[in-house]
Amino acid sequence: MNVFNKRSPRVFAAGIAVLISANGCRDTASPSEISNPRLSSSSASQFKTIDEEFASLGSLIPGFAGYYLESGRLVVALADPAQRERARAVLRETLAGRDLAHLGAPIDVDRAIFRSAGYSFVELQAWRRSVNNLFSTIPGITLTDVDEIRNRVRVGVADVATKARLLNTLSPAVPAAAIEFVVVSRPSPLLTLNDRAPVKQGGFEVQFAKDGAVKNCTLGFNARRLGSTLTYFITNSHCSQNMGFVDSTDYYQNSYYSNLDFIGLEVLDPPFFTNAQDPLCPPAKNCRWSDALQGEYTAGVSIDLGYIAKTASFGSVVGSKTVVGRFHISGSSMYPTANAQVFKMGQETGWTSGNVNYTCVDVPGAGDQMMLCQSSATMGAEGGDSGSPIFSGDPESGPVVLLGLLWGKTAEGTLFSNMAGIQEDLRGHLIIR
Repeated sequence: MNVFNKRSPRVFAAGIAVLISANGCRDTASPSEISNPRLSSSSASQFKTIDEEFASLGSLIPGFAGYYLESGRLVVALADPAQRERARAVLRETLAGRDLAHLGAPIDVDRAIFRSAGYSFVELQAWRRSVNNLFSTIPGITLTDVDEIRNRVRVGVADVATKARLLNTLSPAVPAAAIEFVVVSRPSPLLTLNDRAPVKQGGFEVQFAKDGAVKNCTLGFNARRLGSTLTYFITNSHCSQNMGFVDSTDYYQNSYYSNLDFIGLEVLDPPFFTNAQDPLCPPAKNCRWSDALQGEYTAGVSIDLGYIAKTASFGSVVGSKTVVGRFHISGSSMYPTANAQVFKMGQETGWTSGNVNYTCVDVPGAGDQMMLCQSSATMGAEGGDSGSPIFSGDPESGPVVLLGLLWGKTAEGTLFSNMAGIQEDLRGHLIIR
């Protein structure tokens, strides 16, 4: 099957760039029985975890409890202080040439600080494995670690009830004093603007096919219309097969190659108009007020009406793409104010910020195309950011005010269609929250 038969943007004039881009568990062991079964086989990988390395050192240094850094110096913990010189000799050989402090030079073992420890690493590792064997039966365990600094088995639990159950289960084989508990939730994978969003929001990547290649743009914002139960997404018109035509471009979030990621298709992409239809359009030009189209979500897609993804931090040129929350859209403003601080959330360069330097600029596009009354801001954007929502508001707490859709850039700044032009081209009031 030719994947590019599914359903793509024209390139604007020189000097104006449209921002589109192509594209295991182990058994519990007693302290003296710890071994690495993977290393005992000639066909096994030679990969060693740091814990396995510490356990190996424990077989060479009785009472070895691990090492760590303190103000750039090596600290060695020993449950048997009489093994200090043996430890120094073994570590001098083992750590030769290793830049443990990541300062561009090998660690100096001769300057090591030695500290007394209550338990050896081998003991702690065995007790940690005893806890690990309970992951499947006590779901409230959220992490385990041999903490060489605290000389304890560190165990994360979802709640105090899990802690009590664990202590009861492990006693008396594992001393309670050897375990340090921390209440912490189960970790969840970090989501970026390039990942599949469980619930669709403005700022995430969308893909589509054009000219035999898969292209990337950004989902701008979600919308509804009065009297309709259908839900829509708004992105750039040039993020389709042809700008100004309804060609039913298919959209995917986030992978074009997965049918499970199909989110909907283009249903409204207004045609250009001429001087005969509106005198504000220069003679011999085909004009639009915005680079915007409306796509209709397919049934079953979960959306967040009135929200834009929020990432960890913003910058002037490039910002974070790691999603940490969401911005609530409290409303929209038809036009931005000159010199106002504005933000964009795009799948290529993340969360960026700048100041409005043009509020209503007319710019020529490819061939006879003309974009009327566009806005511009001094913030970073690159290919793939097309369609990004532009907004203003408190970057820490929100809510935010929707200002438009990013579509291109010049040497003067990043261009975006303001909400007045989007509402005009898309023929009616869009409900955005």
